[in-house]
Amino acid sequence: EEVEKKVIQILTTIIGKTPPKKLLTPYTGSLTLNLNYAEIEVRCSYDDPKAFGADRWAALVGLAALGPPPVKSEKDGYQITLVSSGTATVVDHITWKIMKDKTWKCELTDGMIYPGFEKMYSAISFVKNINPKKNRNIKFNPRNTNDAINSGIAKCQVSTVSNRNSNIVLVHGGCSKEWIRAFSLFKAKDVKAIERPWLVFEGIHTLSTII
Repeated sequence: EEVEKKVIQILTTIIGKTPPKKLLTPYTGSLTLNLNYAEIEVRCSYDDPKAFGADRWAALVGLAALGPPPVKSEKDGYQITLVSSGTATVVDHITWKIMKDKTWKCELTDGMIYPGFEKMYSAISFVKNINPKKNRNIKFNPRNTNDAINSGIAKCQVSTVSNRNSNIVLVHGGCSKEWIRAFSLFKAKDVKAIERPWLVFEGIHTLSTII
């Protein structure tokens, strides 16, 4: 509650009015942003959009508000993997596409959710006299139990991310730095991971200005 009060106070100062206290994903799963340079349809293509989590919706809107990536033509799409690394790790797949001149669609097509770093560490606490969180070393070929646990958890965290024709992996959340470190070791090749830790708040700010 204390955090909520501070967030509302800050947003009120920035926006000039009190933001809504509750955010919901639209029943249709669709919202249009009219930006200075383009009109962007933000869409969640889940079977039941209204059941889509408000935090994920805010992150999607925050991503859309950053603006579209460069796309060569209307036939081309651009794939972005959006990762939230916190209590849970959420991996969402986003497609940007030009619909017509200065009109874009930013669509979340699918996603996965699984336990985050801390939940995985808790789940393996049955291993006695081991404190893997003390150093958090991650290695391709671990040679002791601590490193084996750290490396196994780190690899699990990034294992669901493939390039999917994606040039960018955008990461936010409290464990974003730890996730990017694991991604750099186990998965990154030509794919770039970018940290955007406050993406949900950017989405809340955007939604608050249009509601």
